[in-house]
This record gives sequence, C-alpha cells and structure tokens, in this order.
Amino acid sequence: MYYISFEVLTKIRNLDKCTLNEDVEEEFFKIADSNILENLKSILDERPLINMLKPSKVVRFNDIHDFPNILMFVNYGRNNLFHGDKSLDIERDKTIVNYGSQILEKLIESIQV
Repeated sequence: MYYISFEVLTKIRNLDKCTLNEDVEEEFFKIADSNILENLKSILDERPLINMLKPSKVVRFNDIHDFPNILMFVNYGRNNLFHGDKSLDIERDKTIVNYGSQILEKLIESIQV
C-alpha cells in the first residue's frame, strides 16, 4: 500500500521519486527514526540491495542521512517487489519490505506536509 501511495503522491505533486526536493528531505529527517536507518545501513553494509532489473546496480548508504540512496533503496525495493521474484518465505525479502514500509510511511508524511 505504501509503495502505491508513494507512486501516486509523487505523480500528483510532480516530484521525481528518485530525487524529491530539499523540503521533503528536511521534513523526512525530522520525523524518520534514526535507529531504523542505522539498522538498515548495517544490513546494507553487509549485503547491498541489488536491483533485480539491473543486477549491476546496488544500493547501500554512505551514512544515515544519505537521502539519495535512501530513495534508491525504496525504488529498488519497489522494482524488486513488482518486477522481480520476491517471497515472504525468504527472510531477506521480509526485511527489505519491512524497512521499506517504515521509510515509505515517513516519506509519504514528508510529501504531504
């Protein structure tokens, strides 16, 4: 649901979902849980998220304020869910969906402000 809401909001507000803008970024970091971002950074440091459509493309965070790569994580997660072979029987897939949903919830709130 969050992925679809995010797609719709970015289209309605005419925002590029891979860059957004500084106002959205600023609002996102005001409300985002830094512990979630720290945990996800650790996970991606060990094993970056691969874009299943373009396997040469991977995402990890330089730090927890790496907004472009946070957006890339959301975008790759969405691509993998909708176009790849994902399963809730696979622990890694559940982790990606869980973190993606938590980030998307705050991104959607940030766009609506």
